[in-house]
Amino acid sequence: MIDKIKTCAILNIVFLIINVQAQDKIFSPDVSGNPQENTISVNELHMVPDSGRSGYPIKITYTINNTDQFTGIQFDIILPSVITFIQDSVWLFRKTNHIIIANLVNQQTLRILAFSPTNAPFTGNDGEIVSVKFNLNGSAGTYNVGLNNVVITNAIGTNILTAFYPSYIKIISPDISGLTEADFGEVSVLDTLSYDYQLSNTGNDTLIVTEFFSSESYFWNATSLPQSVLPSGSKTFNLKFHNINKGQYSAFYTIVSNDPDENPFFLDVTAASFAPNYILIQNAEAYVGDTVTLKIDVNNYEQFFDFQVDLDFPDSLFYVPNSAALTDRKQDHVLFTTLLTSNKIRLFTFSLNELPFTGDSGTVATMNFVAGNDTGTFPLHLSGGILTDSVSQNIIRGTIDGEIHIQERPRFQVSVNITNGWNMVSIPGLHPANQNVNTWWAFRDPGANVFRYSGGYIPVTFANPGIGYWMKHNGARTYNTGDEWP
Repeated sequence: MIDKIKTCAILNIVFLIINVQAQDKIFSPDVSGNPQENTISVNELHMVPDSGRSGYPIKITYTINNTDQFTGIQFDIILPSVITFIQDSVWLFRKTNHIIIANLVNQQTLRILAFSPTNAPFTGNDGEIVSVKFNLNGSAGTYNVGLNNVVITNAIGTNILTAFYPSYIKIISPDISGLTEADFGEVSVLDTLSYDYQLSNTGNDTLIVTEFFSSESYFWNATSLPQSVLPSGSKTFNLKFHNINKGQYSAFYTIVSNDPDENPFFLDVTAASFAPNYILIQNAEAYVGDTVTLKIDVNNYEQFFDFQVDLDFPDSLFYVPNSAALTDRKQDHVLFTTLLTSNKIRLFTFSLNELPFTGDSGTVATMNFVAGNDTGTFPLHLSGGILTDSVSQNIIRGTIDGEIHIQERPRFQVSVNITNGWNMVSIPGLHPANQNVNTWWAFRDPGANVFRYSGGYIPVTFANPGIGYWMKHNGARTYNTGDEWP
């Protein structure tokens, strides 16, 4: 290399001496600032544009079209960062006994020098003069390749250059693009979380993804491989997470593709799994004036020992004091209630022997309310939920609200014809007042009982829907033509 640099320097000096001796020649600059004789001469150096794939060599060709004979050339190639010179990979054409030397002046400049020891001219007037091979590594795109210090000399050392034309190379390659970090979110330990991850190809060649795997088994890719992504296209990969143990988890995916400079591509991911421990209140329905039972459920993946929760109920409900009770999921547990406001009640439990509730789903507590006169659908809101484990840690995931629908008691549409004397009768539903036989048949014979048959005739004072009764009536009458029944 040192010998080549010395040779190059000596030849440069030779060119300069010859040019000084030829200063009696008259030059005028062309529009490019290049020296030119006042003759109709065209002596031009051209770079031929080319393209290649990243990771493979590329050969850049230079041509000279000339009207005058020339014996030597020199030019500097200004290299973009994506190409590196391959030593001893330079070829000279149209030569006779010419010698070519290529030396790196610096990391971005390759100097080309060609001359004849006998000052012999190059052959021809047009065509390829020099080819240089480079390694090509980089992202897809177009990169300028510059020219500087260009000299085409004739036999007496005059620079007969009239113009020079640098050009470009184009890298044809895929270019992978996508998030490098992703939070999958949270999922129950009973479920699997799906995350749609999009990879894009911003390059000008097809991206081929051959591998997509995680560093941890609880993260995985569910999309089949290989996958091809066209230039300017994208592909969605279905990534999965599942872990039977609650907690925060992280991993990284490795994406192997034919991207030249980002292979492999990495994706850092996080996710969380939780135990599905919930307190919820069931939806309910009631008629105006009815007593309705509201039910508090606990669906628990983990064992719990005590619970606490606040219930906000609407103005149209009125709590029945001392009606709250635990279900058979309790062991030695005691339930306490306190009205925090007229519309908010708190329930909490205590186990003297620190025993857990049994089961993993279902009702744990009930309480009674009387429905007022307001009708509609009203929220039942839970807050402040606590489920404690054996070490008094709150393991609750959340609370789930419900609603209650309160409606007017339905009006009976049926009319019933009653004859004088004994009649076989039944009732169409629940009366808003009560179920007394005198409420249903106000004009019955008060001197006779109402009977139902069950192995014999049994006198009754209250009637229920779906049962037949014997009733003696004073005179014939049609019921429900006015206000007898609602």
